[in-house]
Amino acid sequence: MNDIERNKRMLELETEYTRESSLAHERNVDGLTHHLYAAQAQYALAELATTEESRAMHLQLAHNHRELVEARKKLMRVASALNGTEGEAQQAPKAGQPQAAKKAEGGKAAPAQEKKPNEELRGFDPENCRVKDVPSVTFDDITGSRETIKALRKAFRHNEELFKYKQLTALAPLASKPDHHLMYGPPGTGKSFLCKAIAHEIMTNFPNTEENPNNSAFFNVNSAEICSPFYAVAEKRLEALFAEAEKYAHCVICIDEMERLCPDRNASGTELNAVADAVAIVTRMLQLIDGVTGKCNAIILCATNYPWKVDKAMRDRLSSKLLLDLPDTDAKREFLQKKVGIFLGNTPETQAEAIDYLLGQLDNASYRDLDTLAQTIQVTGLHKTIANHPGEYDLAQFDPLTREELVQAMANVVIAYDEGYHARLKDPSRWSH
Repeated sequence: MNDIERNKRMLELETEYTRESSLAHERNVDGLTHHLYAAQAQYALAELATTEESRAMHLQLAHNHRELVEARKKLMRVASALNGTEGEAQQAPKAGQPQAAKKAEGGKAAPAQEKKPNEELRGFDPENCRVKDVPSVTFDDITGSRETIKALRKAFRHNEELFKYKQLTALAPLASKPDHHLMYGPPGTGKSFLCKAIAHEIMTNFPNTEENPNNSAFFNVNSAEICSPFYAVAEKRLEALFAEAEKYAHCVICIDEMERLCPDRNASGTELNAVADAVAIVTRMLQLIDGVTGKCNAIILCATNYPWKVDKAMRDRLSSKLLLDLPDTDAKREFLQKKVGIFLGNTPETQAEAIDYLLGQLDNASYRDLDTLAQTIQVTGLHKTIANHPGEYDLAQFDPLTREELVQAMANVVIAYDEGYHARLKDPSRWSH
């Protein structure tokens, strides 16, 4: 976590602490709950502190709130005993639990307060992770990654057939388990783009209708949405996500930055994420994947740039490993021809010559680098053509860019290549510590 992210997170926690501590004066179970939230915020701030003095200050504030909770609980137990209701004494709930129903006048029990849907999840709603509209991206729009696309299409077709042959799959439970996939590769190689195509595939083949509104779903989840510095919140968010997924007959759960959600449990404390209990989260995630395999037709799709940072047990659960590598020369040529060919010349020969020049400058470029270059070329070509032909609104082609203009466009492309990282990426035997 860099300094900007740390400062932003600390500001969020300070705001949360101010809110919770202001609500903690309530002299009932709700007050205890807010004290617990305030203490958790201070514990999280202590983990992010950059000096020992600030860390000690945050820990002391957290300790004070904990002491207030214990003192308030003792007073409530004494009051309950004096009132003859010792067996019904209110207890401090776990963070996020609703207040118990109070005794109303006349000895009648008041109705229990309705639980807010996101109270235990602290604002997380799995329904917000579900893709509502069918993405326009298809597998045919993706350049390169042919073997990966072929493997995914085969897995999805197999999954569709299994769903139809229900009697046979009941007799072969091991063979009927859906494959779970780990997509890994350098940044900018199209993992997110490929997820959009998968969402298009499942939502098109199994559309939701009025008669069958729970036919299919695609959940696109970033690990940051699940992780939380508060105790047990991340596990509850995972449980809510998988419970929501089980409602659908055909479902894909796509989790990005898997190394953050399920880090290697053998790593040192500094390498684990800033969550309350990373080990507990990994364990719960493993249990949920096993449970989903037996309860619904869900496919788990995970993406990471650092597969060796993902817990080994989790990698084993994701039986299909799919490498999305940097594009080769043919893939880069196809990409440039499709995106910027009409900006480079009015004949196939001139376009091919310009593309060959660009390819000579694009060693180790990712798809993101190519996309940055394509955007610059399109903007330059559009502005150049409009400037050269003012008022000619019926133009159907662009003025080709010169070599100097292509050189300027290449200045926007910064190619980062780590030879050691890529060597380790392609050698799974080096993933173990």
